[in-house]
Amino acid sequence: MPLLLTADFLFASAPALESAAVAFAGGGSLREIRAAATRGYAEGQRQPVSRVGGVFTNPSDRRWARR
Repeated sequence: MPLLLTADFLFASAPALESAAVAFAGGGSLREIRAAATRGYAEGQRQPVSRVGGVFTNPSDRRWARR
């Protein structure tokens, strides 16, 4: 199962990956890992979290359903 998926096309930079890895290593849940990746991505892009908030998703998200 993938750890992180994006709901949009983006360049998932090192800050997003590092934040997700730290959350994963700390025993975070999938939701916590996605939230950490979002915060890292926002910080790396110098954007508020509210602007990039839903960029990372999970496989059960309805937007990933086959059409």
